[in-house]
Amino acid sequence: DLVVFSTKKYKGCEYTLFSLFLFMWIILKEGFVRTHLVEGIL
Repeated sequence: DLVVFSTKKYKGCEYTLFSLFLFMWIILKEGFVRTHLVEGIL
């Protein structure tokens, strides 16, 4: 039981880190696209 719990905890932590990385990547990509769009308009 304890091993399963720790594995689930680790998997959850890994998932949280992954989603956080994905979130940051999306924000950076959006910002990058937006600045290029603004530069294109100007």
